Amino acid sequence: MQKRLLITGAGGVLGRSLLPMLGERGEYSLFVATTDVKKYAGVEYVAPVSANLLSAVERESLFAETRPEILVHLAWDQRDASFKGGSSNLEWLAAGLDILRLFGANGGRRAIFAGSSSEYEAYSGGFAEDGAKRPMSQYGACKLALTDAALPYAAKFGIGLAVARYFTIYGENDSHEFGAIPMAIRSFSEGEPVRCNAPYAIRDYVYAGDAAAATVAILESGFSGIINVASGRPRTMKEVFKTIAEEMGCERLLSFNENLGRNDVFVAQTSRLNDEIGFACATDFRDGIRRCVERRRRPAETRV
Repeated sequence: MQKRLLITGAGGVLGRSLLPMLGERGEYSLFVATTDVKKYAGVEYVAPVSANLLSAVERESLFAETRPEILVHLAWDQRDASFKGGSSNLEWLAAGLDILRLFGANGGRRAIFAGSSSEYEAYSGGFAEDGAKRPMSQYGACKLALTDAALPYAAKFGIGLAVARYFTIYGENDSHEFGAIPMAIRSFSEGEPVRCNAPYAIRDYVYAGDAAAATVAILESGFSGIINVASGRPRTMKEVFKTIAEEMGCERLLSFNENLGRNDVFVAQTSRLNDEIGFACATDFRDGIRRCVERRRRPAETRV
């Protein structure tokens, strides 16, 4: 018998890779919480349910209707570059706590919540899940507050909860253009110059397909607690921008501010993901960038 699984945030860069991955397994009866039911017309393995997750009434109705055994909660407001300081973070914090309560009240027993690398103190090294956490943004503080409140609640009421702290996800389905990678691809595609202001800053980018596969592995492992999801292969921003420029033949448009970005390290320790879950990201960074570039070059009407 298929297990009833509800996913929120399925339209984001991670969700768009994760949803078909779950559907192809055939193990789940998939429900998607969405404000645009038409988006999933023709997706035979998905049952879309209209719900505004910031509405208490609609949240109540969603869980009463779907009664999921499993929950993957990815939704949050990241519509534009101002999201890290926006007041909507408080709304999503409150909604996330209520979503967990309703999940448990309707018989749910296994959940993954999307955490964030923003729960860590920025620019201070490689982070293990149990390390010091001093978020520098409203977004990070609210994500951390959700983690800190949700884990003991879940333990008390018998819910197996994993909080996946995703480091920066990139991929061809990223609809945002305020991140470094999509910004550079857009600018190069329009013939505009790109300046990398922190070439020696070190980051860990994880391809969306790998992040989705890691999510499935965590879900099915039964792991509870906090777990970093990252490639485990950090690189300088100079390498990131050079790779994009080379794939697009735009090296002449790229320049660097060689004075900035030193001693700026923000990467994950991934031993919990690699050793406890037995998962390692497989996508080569250049291959992932190539897929992003190819998607950008398609005519707009053919992009899905």
